[in-house]
Amino acid sequence: MIKEQEYPLPTVHMNGTGKQTLLSDYEKVADSLEDLLKAFENMNFHPRDYYVDGEDAFSKAMKERGSHAIALNKFSLYVDTHLSHLNKQ
Repeated sequence: MIKEQEYPLPTVHMNGTGKQTLLSDYEKVADSLEDLLKAFENMNFHPRDYYVDGEDAFSKAMKERGSHAIALNKFSLYVDTHLSHLNKQ
């Protein structure tokens, strides 16, 4: 079961921004976000870079990194939902 989004989505209409402009803007964000996600995934991240700050430094860093990964993926879903919605109009 797909959960319905919890936020409003734009509706293309005569007094609003044109569909092609909206799509273009969201596609630019989606492309940039894809590059960011790839760079984030490929970024060096190793315990050897944290051990001098204490035994639990790397686990704290992993937790923080994980929260940012979740946020990026949530934002990616937000952008994809907008693109899908706009493409159906």
